[in-house]
Amino acid sequence: MRVKPVIFALAAVFCGGGTAFAAYPLVTDDAGTVQLNSYELEASYDTFKDETDARPENLGVSFKHGITDRFDIGFSLPCRLHPGVVERVGAASLGLKFSLVKDLLAFSVINELGKKEYFLNGILSKEFGPLKTHLNAGYLSTGEDNRKGLASCGLAAEYPLKNHEAVAELKSEEGGTGFFLLGLRYGLKEAFFISAGAARSLEADRYRFTGGFHVEF
Repeated sequence: MRVKPVIFALAAVFCGGGTAFAAYPLVTDDAGTVQLNSYELEASYDTFKDETDARPENLGVSFKHGITDRFDIGFSLPCRLHPGVVERVGAASLGLKFSLVKDLLAFSVINELGKKEYFLNGILSKEFGPLKTHLNAGYLSTGEDNRKGLASCGLAAEYPLKNHEAVAELKSEEGGTGFFLLGLRYGLKEAFFISAGAARSLEADRYRFTGGFHVEF
């Protein structure tokens, strides 16, 4: 069995980013954690051109809860809209995130429940004036001694534009695959925004379009 690719699969399996454990529409995570006794909810829609030129469509839901000021836990659930399959709802994923240096350095682990594979991620966030940047170094393990996993890295940037935020992201994995994404977040009110993005694969003429919302409470 081949290791699942980190690139477009992360958006579908982990809800987008998440890379659903990242601030949508980014897959690259930031070093912040959900505050103690607070919650985050994200929902996303993704469609992309795959190797067969089909256009799968997916929904994703992600829910996170702050256990302490430096530790949160999250669950995500993917759903296939098109093409139709017998089981449209996929396996849930569990994510744990630990803040090593508050809002600067963090570590996370994500596992699709019932699978041996798990994703380890080191996260560094840094601000340069209004520009926020995030660097990720990840490893997707097979969970087996005789099968090698895949290393990956991600670089993302967020820049405020009044009640908008422009976001950009470069994600790559071992072997030369990856994607580049541009997107926008629009704040409807405090701690509630909608977002959209478009990504292009670095290895082929493949595109992904995504949209969703994020709310904190």
